[in-house]
Amino acid sequence: EFRRERFRFFPLVCKELSLNCFLKIIIYRREAPGGIFSKQGDLDNRLKVFIDALRIPDASHLNGCRPTQEQVDKGTFCLLEDDSLISGLEVRTRRIYTPIGDRSADDVKIEVTATLRPTLITHANLAFLSDSDS
Repeated sequence: EFRRERFRFFPLVCKELSLNCFLKIIIYRREAPGGIFSKQGDLDNRLKVFIDALRIPDASHLNGCRPTQEQVDKGTFCLLEDDSLISGLEVRTRRIYTPIGDRSADDVKIEVTATLRPTLITHANLAFLSDSDS
């Protein structure tokens, strides 16, 4: 459990469990191929914002936020204690061809696969071992 202000967070990938993760990210967007740098922002800035959303927020990001009673009681689960626990990253983009409908042309769909691996094998992280780690 990690506390920030009145919020409680429970990250899956944390230093206490000696885990890190590899992220495979596919970004589906409505921009033409080669449109990585555009008016919506370049790819590295988009990735930074997305990765920040996977980790426990800094206290400065919670200024003025009030947790609901359910958030106080149950807490919030997130993937990462800290983004320094990312061991690798693979990013691909794909184009969305479906009609926009009630969505903005700037909307994207993101598919993420997180592969967790121990950095040090302990009883707490044995479940994250694969056959190749043995």
